[in-house]
Amino acid sequence: MKHLLLILYFFSLCFLLSEPTFSQSFSESTGIEFTELDWTQTKEFASDFKRPILMVVYKPYSTEYKTMNKTTFADVKVRAFYESNFVSAKLNVHTPEGMTFMSEYKLSQYPALLYFTPDGKLIQKDAGVKSVEEFISLGESVRAKVPINESNSIPTIYANFLEKKLQYNNGSRSPRFLYDYAYDLKKLNETYSEVVDYFLNSSDFKTSQSIRDNMQFVFDFADELDSKAFDIMLRNKQQYMGVFGKEEVNAKILDAVRSKVMSSAFDQNKTAFEDALQYITKAAIPNSQESIFTFKLLYYKETNNLLSYVQAVTNYCNIQIAPNPGILNTAARDLAVNTNNKEQLEKALQWISKALEISNSHFEYNETIALIFYKLGKKSKAIKELDIAIEKARKSGGDYSNSLQLQEIIRADKAIPASFK
Repeated sequence: MKHLLLILYFFSLCFLLSEPTFSQSFSESTGIEFTELDWTQTKEFASDFKRPILMVVYKPYSTEYKTMNKTTFADVKVRAFYESNFVSAKLNVHTPEGMTFMSEYKLSQYPALLYFTPDGKLIQKDAGVKSVEEFISLGESVRAKVPINESNSIPTIYANFLEKKLQYNNGSRSPRFLYDYAYDLKKLNETYSEVVDYFLNSSDFKTSQSIRDNMQFVFDFADELDSKAFDIMLRNKQQYMGVFGKEEVNAKILDAVRSKVMSSAFDQNKTAFEDALQYITKAAIPNSQESIFTFKLLYYKETNNLLSYVQAVTNYCNIQIAPNPGILNTAARDLAVNTNNKEQLEKALQWISKALEISNSHFEYNETIALIFYKLGKKSKAIKELDIAIEKARKSGGDYSNSLQLQEIIRADKAIPASFK
């Protein structure tokens, strides 16, 4: 919720706005700035302001989502309407909470546009690319069903936070204040690295809280490889494992590496990517080679380097006596979605066939084979594999909405959309 509190501060002092706005900035950006609070926090925020919720569930690299970001979401009229009438949030479908939304609301097309009451009851569901006019009209139809809050008052939680923000800007740097303020920033999705570093660099850091509280603080803020909190945790890894558990600490390290890999891919910075991978070995992560391989695939995929992607998976299959079938499925599916090259698709078919030899119980593997067969022009084989996938899913209780979507695409002889996962 970047810049939200600064705007609320100016709003409370000067009454420059006729209504409170959400996630608005003073930058030149004209589009909606969605909050990425978790679902519980989003409902709390919406309830405070008595505003309905727009939740956009998206696949981050899909063509449709990118189109909406560049056009409709970026439009000044859309921003004015939605920030005056809704709490606008977004959710990556690949996160655990995103997967929960996908299952609960039976989502199969993205971006999904879910409208809720302030307390989280679904009002309306839509999906796909919308023009400015369509998106505003959709919001108006929802808005008519929910009483509007005309109050310009700021909820207590944000008024209290504004006071802390002013104290910080006026020079408050006591360890207890910095400790609490950092957590407030994190909760509201504001940038917190400066405040965290102030606290960790303070001379009273080790004595201002209990050892356990300080360790919790470091663990909670060890999100980035180049942060002081991460450095402290890594240098004292055994102690942190003793408190938080081996799996939790290793997962925290891998999350930080993943974040760096993604930013390196975005910046096309191979040196930063390779530096990030070194932390896996440095931290002695179990099955480190498999983790390194997985992150290499992620980087090659995000930088659209399919030749390196294929070579990496081929080397993995040659080296590993018993390759991980889940990794093979992910690799085959990624390649199938992102290429029409017949030679590469044949490689993907070899990988997913190997995965099925190792484990035949996963319906997603048959779904992947169907996708590859279809792109190779083998429609009847693709339909047969989808029938197998759907039957397996029904027996296991799995979500086979993707299989049904793919079934419709194949029967209609349509192209596989880039957003299909």
